[in-house]
Amino acid sequence: EVDRHFARAVDMAIAYARDLSAALVDLGPNAPAPQILLEGRVSLVGFESLCSGTFDFASLRPYAMANQDFAFRLDLLDLKMGMLEVDAEANAQLMTYAVMILDTYDLWSKVGPIHLHIAQPRQFFGDKFKSVVVTTADLAVFRDTLVRTIEAIEGGAIGYVAGPHCRYCGRLGMCPASADMLENIVRAIHSDPAAMRSDVLGWVLDVRKTFESFIKRAESILKDRALRGEDIGRPLVMPRKHRQWRDPIAVRTEIAAAFGIVGLDVPTPAQLSDRFPKDDTVSDIISRFAYTPPGEPTVGTVGDKRTRYTRPTLESIWTQKTP
Repeated sequence: EVDRHFARAVDMAIAYARDLSAALVDLGPNAPAPQILLEGRVSLVGFESLCSGTFDFASLRPYAMANQDFAFRLDLLDLKMGMLEVDAEANAQLMTYAVMILDTYDLWSKVGPIHLHIAQPRQFFGDKFKSVVVTTADLAVFRDTLVRTIEAIEGGAIGYVAGPHCRYCGRLGMCPASADMLENIVRAIHSDPAAMRSDVLGWVLDVRKTFESFIKRAESILKDRALRGEDIGRPLVMPRKHRQWRDPIAVRTEIAAAFGIVGLDVPTPAQLSDRFPKDDTVSDIISRFAYTPPGEPTVGTVGDKRTRYTRPTLESIWTQKTP
């Protein structure tokens, strides 16, 4: 739940990230520019479908080396909203993100010190902000261990274990341990809740947010894949938005002339129709001034009757005009 305490915690994390950003300076035309990276999607090269994620905040701070060349200091910040203390030292998740950043952005030979930060503003008893410094050599060793672990899992030497962590895994529903999980969830959803025990219904309520988060993430991934041109087995459709005024100033004059002071605050087409139902003047104004813009691409169902999404071409982008 987002309340004032949650908002305050986020503000504290943003202030910490802002302090990291304040140290970014431009070293001149011959130096690489400092960079801030937000909500970046990264993966382990060679194992993209098995090891990927989205980091919260990272920055690249250029600095001059003794040989007159330049390198970057990498700062990586992970925000934790829980109250159980999390340490930055030997934090496998942070180190995995750091490795994936170096892989994705090809920074292995361009980065010097890597500063890993944990922001945990809702943690009461320990430090709310912790950091540790590692080197690319440290991360190279960790990457080798990570790759060997993935290969061992894929080869069957290490077994999968299902649990709450499955919600973060790209192998959910595909690995042996979770193969029946999605099928069982779908079967439960299509069952009659009245026939379920109270404890089962209570469990459904307990995990509702997890399901909602997973479904939202699944839809986002499908949409991204479809926008890249991949065949996702279902259409990308264009839902309709509410009608909008083409020229609010012109329609304000028209409405004011017809209905008086109500025109000083131009209602939407839907609001005008509701306010003056079955009015011929309203119908005339709407027909002349309103239009229905296309919505954002949305993943539809198989057999969806809505307009199919068409990927824009360079020519269509340049020639696009406002109605």
